[in-house]
Amino acid sequence: MGTPVWFQKKNTFVFPELDVINNAAYWDYQRERIYVKSNRRRNHEVRRNARSTKVLSPSTTVECARPRSCPKCSSPHFFKHTKSSKTILDLKFMKHGIKWWITRYRFHYYRCQNCGAVFPPKGKCWAFGKFRLGSEITAYAIYLNIELWLPQIHVDHSLNKLFGFHFLIGDTTHRIKEQAAEMYHGTYEGLLTRLCNGRLLHADETKIGIRGNDGFVWVFANMEEVAYFYTETREGDWLRTMLKDFKGVLVSDFYAAYDAIPCPQQKCLIHLIRDLNDDVLKHPYDEELKRLALAFAVLLKPMVKTVDRYGLKSRFLRKHLSAVDRFYRQISRDRVVCCLS
Repeated sequence: MGTPVWFQKKNTFVFPELDVINNAAYWDYQRERIYVKSNRRRNHEVRRNARSTKVLSPSTTVECARPRSCPKCSSPHFFKHTKSSKTILDLKFMKHGIKWWITRYRFHYYRCQNCGAVFPPKGKCWAFGKFRLGSEITAYAIYLNIELWLPQIHVDHSLNKLFGFHFLIGDTTHRIKEQAAEMYHGTYEGLLTRLCNGRLLHADETKIGIRGNDGFVWVFANMEEVAYFYTETREGDWLRTMLKDFKGVLVSDFYAAYDAIPCPQQKCLIHLIRDLNDDVLKHPYDEELKRLALAFAVLLKPMVKTVDRYGLKSRFLRKHLSAVDRFYRQISRDRVVCCLS
């Protein structure tokens, strides 16, 4: 058994023969390249199984309906040109499990008598995208990759092993994600439009690494919707352009790019608490800062409990107004004492 791929490092060999030998050191080399070739019975079984599972028979066949008119000139006068079919690989979710489901679509290309255009049925009557995979297997693969954090290569292996497909390892899930991104591009743009024209918007960003390069993922969210997008830098010029017409309340951290948005703003309490905590840790002997942070924590804790129990209802939150007044009076007194001392 050879060295796993993720533990290998690039070696430079003096002789090309040594490089050929080194390239053979990967998982399952002995089984797939040596044992199989040495065992005549095993070799015969492998070839027989490969032939028997190469083509999966369709679960159902769908005859696509004839279109009503030519999509180019809207003429109703056209005739059948050529006959064709397309096979879509998919999954079928049942009450107690999942199984592979293959649909064969039969259709005709048509030629318009008016303009001479050749066209298939409207909408092509089969699954989206150029990749011959249906919507259910697309959703399942993206769920495994994004929601369960499985690497794309593991998702490809899982689809092949569990459902008997013969997908290309290391490429299939990547193409599925590209196809899904293309399909849902309109939905994504609609989400951004609603978020940027709503009454409330939470905004934040975080630094990530992609193939050795740094970038930033930004998130826009309200109480019902969320959208993520990627930029190579943290510059805020595009942010001002995107939110130039936003008139709602923007909730953000203390990054200066958000301050340039001309709208009512509120700073995120979680970011404020984290910043206070970091400042206290950096300045452990600053007693005034400690008192401020402690007083703010004591003020906020019962509010959080109220929200957790009753939600954001004003009649329950109103009882904390007196505590807020006491907090501000305490800050004013501490400020006066500090100035006099």
